[in-house]
Amino acid sequence: MTDQSQPHQPPLDDGFEKLEPANLVVIGDGPKQSKRFGGLLMDIVDDDVYPEKKRYIVIGRDGKDYEIAGNAALSKRLKRSHIGCLMKVEFKGRERGATNEYKVIEVVVQPRDRTTEAQKETFPAWHNFTPAKAEPTSAGGPTPTPEGPPPPTEPASDPTAF
Repeated sequence: MTDQSQPHQPPLDDGFEKLEPANLVVIGDGPKQSKRFGGLLMDIVDDDVYPEKKRYIVIGRDGKDYEIAGNAALSKRLKRSHIGCLMKVEFKGRERGATNEYKVIEVVVQPRDRTTEAQKETFPAWHNFTPAKAEPTSAGGPTPTPEGPPPPTEPASDPTAF
């Protein structure tokens, strides 16, 4: 059985293959885009392809890591101080500006002191952050290994229901 999680890329000149994110989420109404998504914001990193954009590393309800592609709505609202908080984004439609059309995206963040015990159970990695710094407490990199019960095997039907 072959691994289908990554599309095959031709080798680069030095023999290496470029890997694309397996769980990339693009917010919008187009094909292969999600109208809404949410989870525990773990990190904000530079986009490898578009240096002026960011990607938002989020643990979803299913316990998997996702990368939400950056856009103007996210970059204006999500800051490093939100790392370690639960967040939700939802595509609300499109509006026409003076020169172009743009996506209307709602972004909501829940302060850490408002997180319920049930939400903490849904996102065990919530405990890996210290409230003062909002940085992972483990030394293993930006995405700490979640502790507690294993994540559910079935993805959530509503990725923002938490």
